[in-house]
Order: sequence, then structure tokens, then C-alpha cells
Amino acid sequence: MKADTQRERAERFWSWFLTKAGNAVTHGRVDFRVLNEVVDRLQRVHPHLVCEFGAGSDCPAELVISADGIRANFPAVRALVDAAPEIPGWKVVAFRQPRDIVGPVSLGGIAVRPDDVWFSFTAEREVVQLRMYFRGYRETRINEYAGLTFLLLDAALGEYTVATRIGRLEWAALPPDPEVRGLLPYCRLRGLMADVHQLRPQSGDA
Repeated sequence: MKADTQRERAERFWSWFLTKAGNAVTHGRVDFRVLNEVVDRLQRVHPHLVCEFGAGSDCPAELVISADGIRANFPAVRALVDAAPEIPGWKVVAFRQPRDIVGPVSLGGIAVRPDDVWFSFTAEREVVQLRMYFRGYRETRINEYAGLTFLLLDAALGEYTVATRIGRLEWAALPPDPEVRGLLPYCRLRGLMADVHQLRPQSGDA
């Protein structure tokens, strides 16, 4: 039996989604039973794609198709989004977009607020190397802090920019005088990356 092409799998996914779109989000609330179905169907198109639902009172519902930060799977995201039909009341988006963080971000029992996080950088062409400084950082929990970093970077910059413009990452404890050390607060990261060609390297080393 001939295997389905990616295009055929994409067309089958969107045909199915059209039958579910009207029930997926109502009054700004996501039906997680439908979301679980979407995830299952999405992984029939490509096993490493994920998705998110969004909704607002003054905007269409959103379906965000994501490669979960894995650059090798970006073409699959683009192909699926490009194949999307017009879906009444919906906007289909490629990759997680920048968003503002309200409150702390938690992972593995560690919670950090945006003002607990500072950074320093060096830049070479369009790639930026970052050192992230966390208040209360413990090296024994580096995996959790790495995960928190990607959540924070995705929120500030969006999935595509993080995967294509961020290079080496390092972590350290936030010193008591970050401004004196030349560090920058997390809230400056989005504006800084907006015009990376004009960045001037700063060490910020403690």
C-alpha cells in the first residue's frame, strides 16, 4: 500500500479540524478534550509537531502549530500552516509567538518572576550568545533552569527567533548588584533582539 504524502496527511488533518473547530473554543475557554484530539491527529501528520489553542474576546481563536523549538522540524510546521484552509473564527499561526508574562513561571518546583532574571550577551552577525542570571540559582538544578530559560525566551522572542538567532546559553547566580555589573533585565531582551545588527557585546561577567 502506498504511503500517504505529507500533503495528503495535511489535507486530511485540516478536513478533520474543520469539523471540530466550532466546538474547540467557546466563550474564551478551551475544550481540552478537543485539544487532546487535535494533538493526536496532528502527530499523524508529523510525529514531532505540537499545538496550542488561544482565544480572546476581541480576536479570533488561534491554533498555533509548533515544532517545540526543534529547528529540523520547522519545514513541517510551515507546510502544514501553508495548507490550512480558511476556518471561520480561527487564525492558524506558525510557531509560538512572543507574549507578555504575567506572574511567575514554574518548572520542576522552581518558580521565577521576570524581574528575577537578568542577562548578558555577546553577538556575532545575527547570532546572540546569552548568559542568564537567576535570583536563587542553584547549579544542581541546571536542567530546571535550562527549561525555564526556554520558556522565558519563547515568551520574549517567539519560537522561531529563539531557534534561529540564539546560540550558546550559560547560567549563573544573579549577583546583588546586577546593574553595576553591566547586566540587563529580562524585560530588555525583546527590544534588544529587534535590531541585532546594532548590538554591542557586553561581558557582564560576575
